[in-house]
Amino acid sequence: MIGTIVGGIISYYPIKIIFNINTIKNKDTYLKKSVCCFISTYIGGHINLIEIAELLKLNNLEKNSIFILDDFFTNLFLMILPLFKNYSNNKNLQKFVTTQVRQNKKKNDFINYQNHNDETERLILYEHKEITYGSFIYNHKNNNFEKNIIKYINKEHNFVYKMFVKILYDILSILLIIILTENILTHYELLNKIIDIYIINVVKIKAFLLFFIIFIYLFFIDYLIQTINDIISYCDCKTSKLIICTHKIIEIISYIYFRSIEYYSTVLNFLFIYYLFFLGILININSLFTIAKPLAGLVISMLIIHLFCVFFLSYIYNNFCSKNENSAIHIDEILLAINANIGGPTTATIMSEMFKRHDLTFVSTLWGIIGYFIATDISIIVYKHL
Repeated sequence: MIGTIVGGIISYYPIKIIFNINTIKNKDTYLKKSVCCFISTYIGGHINLIEIAELLKLNNLEKNSIFILDDFFTNLFLMILPLFKNYSNNKNLQKFVTTQVRQNKKKNDFINYQNHNDETERLILYEHKEITYGSFIYNHKNNNFEKNIIKYINKEHNFVYKMFVKILYDILSILLIIILTENILTHYELLNKIIDIYIINVVKIKAFLLFFIIFIYLFFIDYLIQTINDIISYCDCKTSKLIICTHKIIEIISYIYFRSIEYYSTVLNFLFIYYLFFLGILININSLFTIAKPLAGLVISMLIIHLFCVFFLSYIYNNFCSKNENSAIHIDEILLAINANIGGPTTATIMSEMFKRHDLTFVSTLWGIIGYFIATDISIIVYKHL
């Protein structure tokens, strides 16, 4: 988030000079508004972009150019981001980790796990574990979950059966989104009415109230699935048909849950495109190129500065503030934080699966959601100070 704000402010001034925007007041104002729109959509999402565009009174062509450039460069940036996986953020810690791994090879893995208490398990570790803080579903005792899901879905059945199963999963995932959204909004309205009776100015806490309800729902589903998984894993009668069926049901529910998180971004994109269509916005490439040249430079500059800020701050922390590998920030955490900021909770979830860091799924999703509630206010503050 800090990298996005710094990137937006720093990028504004050189772009103004390069494209000679100082002399034209309308273009200067438009560039300033564009900076705020990009900051809002990167910290939050398309919802915040719509809100800022309405508050700053951008016309249809300006909204159109910002949306297209944001979508294009964000996707390009998120494709390049995993390449930084090999980035080494602390040489001393890497040496320490290497020696630690050699020592751990001499010990029994069972003794190793027994010695870790609950507090140590929740720290960010360099060694590959399927636990820390965050998503409870992928506990190390159930680390074969993903393999089981893939094996379960990709059985040697005919093509029609496979397609039917995939379509069924996708339909259930979308239904889960609809049900969750409906319940969240219902409880939000209910709590809003109750609080409105006792608090005069309820508008200020509306965003926090909505965030609290979303957090409770996601946390409860995540924790409930993990609790049932733990009960099954500790059960002695693992060969029982009831246990096997329950375990398969939990796997299916977990898969649908994660698919729904992935689909959520797609649903938002469709809604945003529908919003643009409703306004009668047409894509005119010739007009777009005349207005978008400074914006393209602005977006590229913002993303590069954002990336540099995050890596630089993490490097300083790991080398000067972090005393051991337990308190250091790993490259996976850094990349997922960038992804949650720029791409949002959905792309962060997908990247956590790609990195096999399912322990960070819940945290990255939560951090992406927080951005929706603070992006608009931050963008307005930046606009006033530019």
